[in-house]
Order: sequence, then structure tokens, then C-alpha cells
Amino acid sequence: MSSDAEHRNQDMMKKTVFFAVITVVGFLLLSDIALRVFMPRPPARRWEWPPPDKTRHGMMADRTLFWKLRPGYNGPWKIYKLAYTYELAEHKSIDWESRKEMAAPAYRGVTWQVNRDGFRGPPVSRKKRPGTVRLLFLGSSVTFGWGVRAGDAFCETVRERLARSYPQTNFEAINAGVPGYSSYQLAEYLKLILPAYRPDVVVAECGINDGTMAVGKSDKEWHPRAREKIRLLVRNTGWGRLILRLFGPLIKRPAIKDVWQTYDEAITNFYRISMTGTKTRVAPADFRANLEKMAAMCRENGADFFVYIPTLYNEYGKRRLIPSVDFTGANRIPVYQMLSAYPAGTLETFFLPFDEAHLSVTGHRVVGEYVADFLKASLERTAQGAERP
Repeated sequence: MSSDAEHRNQDMMKKTVFFAVITVVGFLLLSDIALRVFMPRPPARRWEWPPPDKTRHGMMADRTLFWKLRPGYNGPWKIYKLAYTYELAEHKSIDWESRKEMAAPAYRGVTWQVNRDGFRGPPVSRKKRPGTVRLLFLGSSVTFGWGVRAGDAFCETVRERLARSYPQTNFEAINAGVPGYSSYQLAEYLKLILPAYRPDVVVAECGINDGTMAVGKSDKEWHPRAREKIRLLVRNTGWGRLILRLFGPLIKRPAIKDVWQTYDEAITNFYRISMTGTKTRVAPADFRANLEKMAAMCRENGADFFVYIPTLYNEYGKRRLIPSVDFTGANRIPVYQMLSAYPAGTLETFFLPFDEAHLSVTGHRVVGEYVADFLKASLERTAQGAERP
């Protein structure tokens, strides 16, 4: 009898422990869900990109690329740039609500328009039809078409202009621009998609993000270690948010000092952007190396490679255009500065309101026409309708 009683006691103990564990786990899960509902996400760290509070739907984390577009996402575009960078550097007083009202019409009706393959625009078949010239556009938010519809980005203008010039050839454009990407990320991205989509021409736009200030590590030094992944996971749980709310102010973090260069400094430096420092996301030597890497990959896969250096407007409050990078060429790589793309006229019409980098619909059309013109030289080396230029 004592043995039976002992077994019953053990069974009872097991059941008690089991139900206790279930109760605790259930409480933690339900309370975590409740905390997520009623507590906002922690604010992004200074200079953290992509900012999780604004782009968490349109982007997702990636081990190799750091972040990438979320396939199939077509939510409304809610990211406005409401001040020129030089205004932030000079700590000017800005009426943000008034500026948002002024800028909102330029962004009206814009959505992310990310297709199932993670590119912006309509779906793309991996298999290329015979007689098709496939154009792959790599780049940052400038190529992506920040603040404009996918059909208004310069990639589509290039395709349309070439199609008019070569009516017997079918042209296909893939917009692989991703906001925030540097040349380091573009090289890693090209390594992934080049063999799969087999483009005939690759146009890489880069320079602005390369020269921005590195916080801690440069792009090539940064790796998503397990500890960082765990930190981000815990940080975004309901309980993590509560702990940060209660004890966050007590956590001491190293101060991030804003570093700005003056216009006189910029015209003698490799990177011409104002928000830069002694350490940039991509060092000048690495910028060249990344372009060489992309060019080599294209040669190995039978694709022509071109580089497009974007232009900045009113970067130092001088209402003029300057190149984002003082870079005019590399070994066997055609490099085109966009300075000569813009016709005489009111320069601000080519850019979004209060934005020195992102193009308006008019700006995309002008740049698209210029890019199409320099691609023609490559296409004319082959007869119309050929498999590749």
C-alpha cells in the first residue's frame, strides 16, 4: 500500500508541476501579447537604419544583406523627408507639421509595390524570353523610387526610351533598388541575384549611403552575431518593451556624436555629403573595390556593367548640384556622374520637397533619359533583337 501511495504522490506531483508550468507559460505569453498591444515599439537608436518604427512592414532582416524588401508588401508609403540635411546640421528651427502638409501632395497615392521576388514593380519571370534584353538596376532609395510610384522610377523610363529606339527588341527592367543600401550591400545582393536572373545589362547607383557616418563599424565589419540577434528579439517582446520603459533611462550607452563637414571640406574630399565623419560606412578604397567586384561578376556572367553616381541638391544650403562622390572612373568600368543629366531650369523641381537626394517624378524622367542614352552605346554593339547587347 505504501508503494501505491508513493506512486500516487509522484503522479500528483508531476501533474502539479505540469499545470504550474503551463500556467506560468500561458501567463507569460498572454501578458506578452497584451504588452505588445498596449506598449509601442522601442524607438530606433540614433542613425539606426532601417528605422524599425517606420519600415518594419516594408523591410525585413537579412543575415547577409542586413535588411531587404519584404516580398509582396504593398502598404502605403509613410516615410517623409521633411528637412534638408544642412538644416539639421545647423540646428534650424523647423515647423514639422507645416512641412508635412507641404510635402504630403508629392507622396500621395504612393505604396511600396514590392513583388513576390522582393523587387519593386510588377512580377518578373526568372526565365528570360528569347530576344529580350534584361536590364537590372541596383541601387539605394534613389533607384527604388523613394516617394514616387514604381512606374515613375527612372528604371521604367529607361526601358520605355530604349523600347522606342529599338522597336524590334523586347526590353525588360528589374528594379532591385533598396533604401539605405551601400556599395557593399549591392555587391552582396548582386552575388545572389545575378546567376538567377541573368541580366544583359547591370546599372549600379551608389555613393550617397557609402559616405554617411559609420556608427561603430563599417558595413564590411558588421556581422549579425548571435548576441545581437538575441538582443533584438528580446527588445521587441512585450516584456522587453516593459523593461526598457522602466529601466532604459538607467542604461548608459556611448554617446553618438554627429559629425558634419563643411562645403569647403567637402569639395576636397572623396565623399561630398555633409553628414560624414572620420569613419564612413564604406571607405573610399572599399568603394572602388566593391565596384570592381560587381564588374568582375558581370563579366563572368556575360553582362555589361555601368555605374551611376547620384547628385545632391542644396546639400549645403547653396541651391546647387554637387556629386555625392568625387569618382569619375575605374579600371574598365564606365562611370557616369549625373551632374550633366539635369537641364537648365529650376533645380528643385527635379527633387522631392526638402530632399537633397530623392528625385521627383520629373527628376526620374530626366535621369531615366540620360541613363538610356549612355546605355545605347552598349546596345548598338550588337544587332537589334540579339540575345544580349
